[in-house]
Amino acid sequence: MFDYLFIKNPDKKPADYDAIGAKIETQVNKTLSKDYDPLSSNLIIGQLYYNQGLDQATESDKVKGTKPEDTKKKADLKAKAVAKYNQAIPHIEKVTSMLEQKGVSLTVHVRAVEPTRRKDVLHTAIDLARPWLDSDELKVLDASEAIELLPNIAWNKGDAVRWIVDDVEAHARQKAWCIFFGDDVTDEDAFRAVRDGLTVVVGQRPSLARLRLNSPADVAAVLLGVTNRNGHGKEYGR
Repeated sequence: MFDYLFIKNPDKKPADYDAIGAKIETQVNKTLSKDYDPLSSNLIIGQLYYNQGLDQATESDKVKGTKPEDTKKKADLKAKAVAKYNQAIPHIEKVTSMLEQKGVSLTVHVRAVEPTRRKDVLHTAIDLARPWLDSDELKVLDASEAIELLPNIAWNKGDAVRWIVDDVEAHARQKAWCIFFGDDVTDEDAFRAVRDGLTVVVGQRPSLARLRLNSPADVAAVLLGVTNRNGHGKEYGR
């Protein structure tokens, strides 16, 4: 039904186009109100409003007359287009809020997506990034109910751990003891990089980490216990 609304040639728009569009808008809004699949629902309704605005803008551009009634008709159509674009903006903003921007990288999360559609959403994200993946500008990493798109360079979490530890040791002029908690497959590089310290995987997946905790709440409890035992976060020795 959504494809029905995409009319490349407005002159060939079916007579029932507006009525069908209204029905689709009503049904999508019902889905959105139930929050069944917030990513897809907001994307669809945002596209719907955008396409409706595009239709109005196209009609406006077709008005070539200079008479007062032509000027008014053109202005009215442009105003309708802007109104539809403004309707689209909140939904598109909700979609982008579900994408975790990390500066030079991007993570697409699907935890809020209906389970049977998660693979489709991730495949769509990869397809959209395909030009940059094929040119080797980006690489994709599988994560926990997510994918990460990041620059295709020789750098991972293990490299970051080594850099941080080396920097701390250089400034403190003593050996650093590192504890690394991680719940994702991308954390395995960091586990390998910890030379002197503890590695802790969060969750039940197979891991190279030495220790295991069941949940982020357990991590919070451990950190709280450490800070309370050592003067509420004050510097402490090994």
